[in-house]
Amino acid sequence: MYTVSGQGSERATSDSGKIITFNGRTHVSYQDVGREGYFNRVRTFYHDTGTWSDPVTLDIGVDNHARAVLAMAPDGTLHAALGGHASAVRWCHSVAPNDITTWTEPQPVGVGTYPIFMCGPDGTVYLTLRGQGAEREDRGVDLYRRPPGGEWEPPVRVVQLAEEYGQAYAGFHMQMDAAPDGVLHAIIDFYEGEDEVGRGLHQATCYTRSRDGGQRWVRADGTGVRLPARPEDLDILARSTRSRHEHLPQPDIRQGGLVVDSQGRPFAFYMDHGKGPGCCMMVTTGVDGALQQIPVHDHWERLFPDMRATGCKTSRREDDTICVLVTLTPYNEDWKEGKPTRAMSMRERHDERLVWLLSGDGGKTFEVQSFLEPGRGYNVPSVEQPRGANVVPADRLPAVLYFDGSRAYPGGGDYYDESRTVAEILASGGFRTNNVILKGLTPSNPYCDAANWKRAVPPLFRNHPAFTWPPSANNLPRVLLLGDSISISYTIGVRQRLEPIAHVFRAPDNCRSTRQTQEELEIWLGDGNWDVIHLNCGIHDVTRMNADFLAEAEGTPQVPIATYRANIERIFDRLVRTSAQLIWATTTPVGDEVAIRLNEDIDAYNRAVAEIIASRDVRVNDLNTLVRSHGPSLWSDGVHFTDTGAGLLADAVAAAIRPELR
Repeated sequence: MYTVSGQGSERATSDSGKIITFNGRTHVSYQDVGREGYFNRVRTFYHDTGTWSDPVTLDIGVDNHARAVLAMAPDGTLHAALGGHASAVRWCHSVAPNDITTWTEPQPVGVGTYPIFMCGPDGTVYLTLRGQGAEREDRGVDLYRRPPGGEWEPPVRVVQLAEEYGQAYAGFHMQMDAAPDGVLHAIIDFYEGEDEVGRGLHQATCYTRSRDGGQRWVRADGTGVRLPARPEDLDILARSTRSRHEHLPQPDIRQGGLVVDSQGRPFAFYMDHGKGPGCCMMVTTGVDGALQQIPVHDHWERLFPDMRATGCKTSRREDDTICVLVTLTPYNEDWKEGKPTRAMSMRERHDERLVWLLSGDGGKTFEVQSFLEPGRGYNVPSVEQPRGANVVPADRLPAVLYFDGSRAYPGGGDYYDESRTVAEILASGGFRTNNVILKGLTPSNPYCDAANWKRAVPPLFRNHPAFTWPPSANNLPRVLLLGDSISISYTIGVRQRLEPIAHVFRAPDNCRSTRQTQEELEIWLGDGNWDVIHLNCGIHDVTRMNADFLAEAEGTPQVPIATYRANIERIFDRLVRTSAQLIWATTTPVGDEVAIRLNEDIDAYNRAVAEIIASRDVRVNDLNTLVRSHGPSLWSDGVHFTDTGAGLLADAVAAAIRPELR
């Protein structure tokens, strides 16, 4: 997990096309905010060195709707669409392939909002916008294209707002992908009209495709579509015309993206809360080419029965695995008439869960993997997708970009204060910055070979003996050590002591607090084929910090004990599913000279875990009592241990593991 920026806006990661991986580099687009404006920026992660480039500013957006998205041509040239908000949308490209250092001067392409951007197999660049006409009712989806080496062509109006809904707010969201033969497939949302209750009176999501680069479109059965189209001209997947549950409702029907596999078969996903809270449907084609719709929400609702999906984002790996990132929210009184409310999406919340829905056989079967556990904000996740020449490697899941904090507009409302300009609001400091976070560049199974292991280990630890690739041990039982720097100190010793009878791995990072452990647990578990898992986690949780998250003796534990308890419960809930024998190591004490960690906190946190695991099949390795019995001579700095101390801990850990090997 990487923090890309600490200045992210309240829409920092909206849109698809934020993450492009190509030839050992991952390029990330995001939006920062400051008193001077909204800055659309891009950074590059270099996989060989594990380092990031400095940010490059592409432009300054008119507001938080005016964001940048990326695509990649077959020669590696990066293209950027610089979004507007009912205003000019511009385009530029990198001067050198696969390099963000220098860009061409942005050129205007069209006027609109919500850019969807991609390169076709032949290098044609496609851009769709919610088109903005001279009058409010003149809205729809406009498709622009630029042939390789050519100029941008006049737009094609693909869908159009109906005259009867013309005076109300209208939003159209389109996702598009290209088959290997260049056929374009699209899923399009309609959100338009209003009555005395609220807006969004008419909602629909529809499918269509084009064999000539978007000039003409057809239904799945080949029937031609008149342009600009309305839902009845397209393949209607879902549609609703009724009064909504609040004045500014979230869409009841919302597409979750579309991808096309290597055989040219489309897979689209959409939400339809009208069919039921959190209902999610997959759409694909059968052997006869006809559209098929299959409900998929049961797959995660069986695992998390108290949660419902509020959104999904679709991607595809280069091995044709379909990957759908689903946001799950507690199903409670916040929902209204079985629908999510606008307030649910605007406030800061730490109770959501992100899961992957995965299918490696064309949607015949599915697997659910937990990706991010409750305990932190995961706003507007943007999923890595093929946007041209880039692919999502088969050895990992798509990377995900999100921001923490809140989606509330500057000042805390659900839109800008209309009595002031956006520039005036920002200049006054009436905004909040968020952390922009990228997760998922690590291989999904770091333990399969030495190359994947090296990629998973952060540069800080690549030369550390505890993070060397363990030699092959054939059919010996597999042991996984999860834990913080205390566990790092005893890793080599445990491996040496169990070398004849077990193959000992450790997590490819310092696991730090329960927050980080939750977030990275799926990666650290790898394929999950473990006989014994030994876990310690607590010394970071009790570290006292001030309001600015700086270590301070007068602060409070960075993970409050109630949160710690909840995190530990979730961690053990996940570890139990591995079927490994679990061993919990109590958090070790600290010396009196350590002001930012207190033994009274450590004791309280250890007691909390003892209560949680009392009813579980978990062994306890009481390292805390062991260290107390030997006194200060074991410490090198009051927290970490001398070689003698680390050896004593290794003896105890190996002794706890040995009887559980089978």
